[in-house]
This record gives sequence, C-alpha cells and structure tokens, in this order.
Amino acid sequence: MKDGAPALREHVRLIALELEGIPYGAPAIRPEQWRNFEGMFAVSGVKSEVGRAPELRNVTELASLRIARSAGATGPGLYLGLDLRRWSPSVGDRVTAFGFADLDVGADGEGSDDLRPISQDVYGSSATITDIEPADPARGRPWPFFRVDRDWPGGMSGGPVVNSSRHVIGIVSTGISFAATGSAVFFSGSSAPETLFPHVDPGAPGQIYCWGGFGADGVVAMIAPTRDALMTMDGSTELQDVGPMSYNTNTGDYICL
Repeated sequence: MKDGAPALREHVRLIALELEGIPYGAPAIRPEQWRNFEGMFAVSGVKSEVGRAPELRNVTELASLRIARSAGATGPGLYLGLDLRRWSPSVGDRVTAFGFADLDVGADGEGSDDLRPISQDVYGSSATITDIEPADPARGRPWPFFRVDRDWPGGMSGGPVVNSSRHVIGIVSTGISFAATGSAVFFSGSSAPETLFPHVDPGAPGQIYCWGGFGADGVVAMIAPTRDALMTMDGSTELQDVGPMSYNTNTGDYICL
C-alpha cells in the first residue's frame, strides 16, 4: 500500500478506492484512485483491569474519515441522506442494509492473501427489527443497536442501513450466520454521531453544514467547510455575499443559518 497511509499492523495499511458511481464489468482503476486517509476520528474509552496494561476500548463502533477526491474525479460528490436524530427504531420496522458481503473471500471461496483482481457485487438485504438495545456503558458493546431477522454476512460491516424514508439511520454492525440474524448501530440512540459528524445537519437528512457564497444572480456559486476555505477558492473575489447554511449537495436547496 502507499507510504503515508495509517498503519493497521505490519504490512497492512488503511486505504480507500475511489469509484465514480457503481461500475459494471471490469473498469480500469487509475493509480490515483487509491486514496490515503487525510484524517480519522473516533471516540474511544480506556479499559483498565487489575494486573493488565490499560487499552483503548471502542465505545461507539463509528469513525469519521476524511478522504480527498482525486484530481480526475468528475461531477458533484454523492452524499447520502443521514438521519442522525429524527428516526428511532421500533420492533417490526423494516430496514434495508447494503454492503460488500464476503469481500475478503478469494476466488477459490476461501480467504486468501494472494494478489488477485477485485471482483465484488453490492449485496442488499431487507429485514425486520426484532430487538432493540439502548446504549449501556457497562455492556461489552456499549453502543445502541438493534437486531434483525436476517443474516448480514461478513464484509457488510460498516455498510449503510436505510429506513422506509430512504434515509441512512445506522450502519451494519455484525451478522451471525448460524442464527440467521444481524445487527446495526443506530444513530439516534446517542449523541456520539453528532459529535463525530459535525458537518451533517442532524435534523435534515441529505444536508450538510457549510459556508456558501452567492454570485451576482443570487444563486449559490460555491460552498466550503469553513469561511476561510471559501474565501481562498478560485472565483471567491466575485462573490456578492457569503454566510453559513445547511445545504443539500444533491438538490442545491439550502437554509441560511
């Protein structure tokens, strides 16, 4: 893997593959589409036991990653509609999970470290919520989660879970094949997601907090995470007004703050 990528363990690095849309067939992958993480943030605790060295403890099963797009990327960035606050699970609710099931399984059907082409389909699974566990700091898995009546196979972990309004309300946590059950962390069960994803508008799925710049026609001409970043962008000297807003990157709708 590339130098500079975060080290997971010896000879293993965390890295992202940038794909425009969902390709079919065997698309060519340019070297610059392998993207290093520019930043990673997670909320952790410290586990201390008598006679043992303290160790970090996962308390949310969520992480915020920053991955810059390559220079060859085209079109607007795709943002899924995250609902961090409004939706709460109920037993009997239907949800759908997406992910890359068995992504780490080689072409021979067994795990393999040999170099091989990447070939993978997106797997979708609709399920019914059967049980809900609220956040509990004393539990081994302290984050809030719900169980469903379908197995969500390995490789789907971290994939989005969508409700009937087509909003992402959590991520796949685990699957148990022999029990035909899976589980997901849901966002509204704690304040951690709003801390991890401060640029996501928690009350308006699909919208992000940002700074926007208006052109002479009164239309939003450009957006950036901060005012300073906006003012350093090409063309910013032509802006007629700037201000903070909640902005929908897919539709262009916005609310001035």
